[in-house]
Formats: sequence, C-alpha cells, structure tokens
Amino acid sequence: MDSVTPSHDAVRDIWDANATYWDERMGEGNLFHSELVGPSAERLLDLQPGESVIEFGAGNGQFARRMAELGAIVTATELSPQLVELARKRTESRPDLAGKITFAALDAANPEQLDAISGAPFDAAVCNMAIMDMIEIDPLLQAVRRVLKPGGRFVFTLMHPVLNNAGGSRFCV
Repeated sequence: MDSVTPSHDAVRDIWDANATYWDERMGEGNLFHSELVGPSAERLLDLQPGESVIEFGAGNGQFARRMAELGAIVTATELSPQLVELARKRTESRPDLAGKITFAALDAANPEQLDAISGAPFDAAVCNMAIMDMIEIDPLLQAVRRVLKPGGRFVFTLMHPVLNNAGGSRFCV
C-alpha cells in the first residue's frame, strides 16, 4: 500500500479545525508536558535572561510563555493561524509578558516561509512535540542552522513511537 502525504494546506487546515480543542486540552501544560517535556527542554535550552529564542510549532503558546517567564525574548511560530490567535489571546491576559513574545503563523516545513524569518540570529531554537507531525523536516533543520548564532542551541522533543499509539502505556526504565 502506498501512503499518501497530505499537502501543507491540508495539515494546516486540520490543525485549524482542531485548534480550540487543542487549546482547551493543553491549557498551560498537560501533565506530560509539565512533568517531562517542559522541564527537559528548559534544562537543555539553558536560557539566560535577555536571550532570543525562536520556537517552531508553538501551539497555544504555553512554552513560549514559560520561556518569557525565564527572561527570554521569544519569537513563537505555529502552522495554524487559529492556534496563533488563541496563543495571542492567552498571552494578552499576562501583562507581565508584554513585549516579550511575538507570535507568527509559519509552516516550519515550508522553505520559502522559513527563508522569510526575521529577528535572526537567535541564541536558541526549540521545537516541542511537533517534528514528528511535520510533512518533512529537512527545511526546518536547514533553517535552524541559518537562524542560530554561532554556538546557538537547538532543542527538540518528540513522542517515542512506542508511546504514540492507542495501546501505549506508561513504563519506567
């Protein structure tokens, strides 16, 4: 059987259609994110106050807000314009984060959109739980090299395939 790769537009439309559900479900971080993904990404990023960071696949902006709380200046990008709007709305209710986060719709699998990134070079880049959902990752990996300062950090997290199915379960290693 041949698999059919969805178009960039189809993937965006799927995320737009599910944006409200995702925002409500994620909120300011579900247990998986707040206990495992977030703390691990924070430790690896080792952000210092005033550093600039670009986030790919920002979803509802939950991790962007966390990085801004840590003192970073954040450019948060997301494929779904609907999620970008929800992220902005959640962030507007946080006056302490005013001017620390810029949200933008961007397809991190689209080379032309990645070439148009402004604000580079960044001290760090992050992509939490999104690479495994991208049509292709080569454009993102090439862009990260281009937009990071020399010695910059790129942290990405992803779901291990054993846990990414209906029959997956928790286990300790």
